[in-house]
Amino acid sequence: MIEGTWDDDFSKARNAARAHCRGTWLLHVDADEEIEDPLTARDLRTVLDRDLPVDLLALPLHNMMGTELAPVRAANPHWVPRILHRRRCRWTGALHEHPMPVLGGTPRAVRAPSGISLVHYGYLDEVMVRRGKADRNAHIAEHKLDEVADAGRTHFDRARTHVMNDRLADALEEYRAAADDQSASPVHRRCALEQAATVLLNIGRPHEADDWITRREVIPAAPGVGRWLRARQAIDLGEHGQALELLDGIHDYTDNFSTNGPDGVHFMRAQARLGLGEDAAAGAELVAAIECNPTYDQAWLLLVRHAERWPDAITASARLLRREQLKLLAARLLSAPTNAAGVVAEAVWTAHPGAPALLALAIELAPQLELEDAARWAVRLRAAGQQRRCPLTAIATNEQAPVVLRLQAAYLGTELFDDHDLAAMQADLAALLPTG
Repeated sequence: MIEGTWDDDFSKARNAARAHCRGTWLLHVDADEEIEDPLTARDLRTVLDRDLPVDLLALPLHNMMGTELAPVRAANPHWVPRILHRRRCRWTGALHEHPMPVLGGTPRAVRAPSGISLVHYGYLDEVMVRRGKADRNAHIAEHKLDEVADAGRTHFDRARTHVMNDRLADALEEYRAAADDQSASPVHRRCALEQAATVLLNIGRPHEADDWITRREVIPAAPGVGRWLRARQAIDLGEHGQALELLDGIHDYTDNFSTNGPDGVHFMRAQARLGLGEDAAAGAELVAAIECNPTYDQAWLLLVRHAERWPDAITASARLLRREQLKLLAARLLSAPTNAAGVVAEAVWTAHPGAPALLALAIELAPQLELEDAARWAVRLRAAGQQRRCPLTAIATNEQAPVVLRLQAAYLGTELFDDHDLAAMQADLAALLPTG
């Protein structure tokens, strides 16, 4: 192990490690990242054994967002330069560091031709708080980024840090500076336009995004990015037919810093179809979005919000989830309205009968369930050996519930399961009923 000192400079730390390396190619993986499928990494050796005429190879990196209990894997990765030729490249930039040629100029970079990808956990809520990551990045942005020679990149990186810290006005100012800097790289100028428009759309200010989108639309590189942004704006403005026209046949909608992907296309089409009153078509688009990305938060939230419209779509989507992913969905349903959560849980049970995550969800929801739903989950929980977690018992013992409802739950549990404890409660509950 090589130890060093930390002085708010990522490039300095990486270059210090680089100095101890002896191989031709360096693979850079952060402490809060992992290789998604380590077996595929073996394929890289075959690629790197060739005399590649490049300086850098980029790998797809998926950010995990949300919480440690319910992390969401972004389906659409950033491509990041993580394999570099040791003798040709070194890192520059204190924050959002970039490998650059030792002799200057533009690096020769290609995407790595293998299935290897990275997963990044550093943006999970608890990790950000524990590490003070937002404050750390803000400090570096204010004190170190001026050392980078490329002013456009400096403004762009500062803007990204401001977004992380929810300083959106400052972020828009920095994105504008990056977009207007004629000496900046074309990548940072056009991506600044996209990211600024995205910020405004995300906070519900679609009219203010118009100028940014218009400027991005006339740039030939990745022309689908402009159409993507315009479609998002149309949805926000209620122009659902126009949004569908823009999304028909859309392609090439990702740029260097985009998170756009096919799941997002389907999701926007679902929003537009829903706005046009086409519920069945909207449900089908949501299933398609979740097929691309089974833990796609926004698609699941829209399914939950309108759960009674498309239970078949929920069941179809649930079949796309692996068993271990059900706990992520269950965690989200805890914050959903009880009736919607119940509809979704029932549809998911059809796809994954007996799943422990759904039984645990039923236990949490039990005091708020309708009697019919409570009886259904009571049968399932008792069959799984969880008699003490019976939803009917939870309702009968809930002192905040109406006495009549508690008595009905006790009676139903007695009839269904011959539960002596619930039978004994009936007389006590009946005595609480008002007389006359």
